[in-house]
Amino acid sequence: MVEAVEQKKTDDQASAHNALPSIKGRFDRYNSPFLQLILSVLTTRYLWLALEDINPLNFLNKPEPSARPGYTPWVNPGPLGYVSRNFTALAMGATTLGVIAYYSKNTYDDIRTLYSEAVGYELGKKPEDVNWADIFLRSQNKALDVTRNAFLKRTFMRTFSAASFLLPWHMFRDHKDAQPKFDANLNAGIGVMGIHLLTEGFLRGPSLFDMEQQLVSMAINHENVNSHQIVEPKHIQSLLMMQRKHLNKKYDWPSFSSPEGQRETVVATRLAELLNQHYGNTEKKGHVDFNMGKLNYLIGFDLLDTPNSLAFVELANQSKDMKDVNEAAKAIRAGQDARAVFKNYGIDIDGLSKSNHSHLAKDEPVAKTFAGNIKAEKEKLPQAARSHQEFAARAAESPSNYIE
Repeated sequence: MVEAVEQKKTDDQASAHNALPSIKGRFDRYNSPFLQLILSVLTTRYLWLALEDINPLNFLNKPEPSARPGYTPWVNPGPLGYVSRNFTALAMGATTLGVIAYYSKNTYDDIRTLYSEAVGYELGKKPEDVNWADIFLRSQNKALDVTRNAFLKRTFMRTFSAASFLLPWHMFRDHKDAQPKFDANLNAGIGVMGIHLLTEGFLRGPSLFDMEQQLVSMAINHENVNSHQIVEPKHIQSLLMMQRKHLNKKYDWPSFSSPEGQRETVVATRLAELLNQHYGNTEKKGHVDFNMGKLNYLIGFDLLDTPNSLAFVELANQSKDMKDVNEAAKAIRAGQDARAVFKNYGIDIDGLSKSNHSHLAKDEPVAKTFAGNIKAEKEKLPQAARSHQEFAARAAESPSNYIE
């Protein structure tokens, strides 16, 4: 009996020792799509409150206020009186418009950051000299065209929705001589914004620009907890698929086993290698000069959608200002033989394809990890500086080696 009690005590202690650490300060839970949907729907309640307060055309069949004893017709106040009675709605409108302006300015800055180099290559300008007119009017880059159109459309819709706070919704009431309910203006504004959130949150998907923002933040600027994240081929493939989906909603990515799928994988792998080496994620091997601007240039002018896409990647890497890439693309479109065109720039299409396909068949080196770095550094330490557990384990294997 005593042994059983002692055994149970020992088991309880072992269980407590092996228990998982309990984190109580975070409340991360799975957010289902239904939860996100219904939260947006709940904000539309204010739209129905506004309709009740305004009661246009008396569709709720409420009694005429003038029928009440001692009724005094309503007299519209002056501008200051209107502002004082409608202060909450006006303040909400100004605040919302301010937030939208701040967000739009940051988004425009990101667009300029991601595309100024590509536009500079196209128009013969330095990235710092590229202005809003170059981005929104002059550039013919298809990837930028999709991005800027979406930016303008969404900014307009957000601004239009926020401006609903400033509209005099109370003027649409049926009984004009009755005192209006100015709360209707605030409720209508929140309701309209709720409908906008509902549509923007569930009727739109991620865009090429959204994915590039995330990729740069995650794998180039490392603005997250994983400082060893690198650009992977799957990231490049996602960007290419997204751009093609923008231009053709019925586009389907080729299967991996197909010749096109193999070519796409080789190109994505090479692009990931160049970006990682250019931005210092991995060690440079040979000449590397390939930034996000060159990637966006190739994507925006459909140069990654041809059988010679890998050759264009290599030419872009060796071209300082992308003029060689532009000239080669023009020559091929004019009917010149692609092999001869690229040979003029020192690129052998056949040899390039064989080399990269054989490289694809090999196992890719594993990316550096925090644990791997710790293990490597540990091996460099003298034996005395290592853990007691490791010392004990080795001493047990060969005691004579550790006895002075």
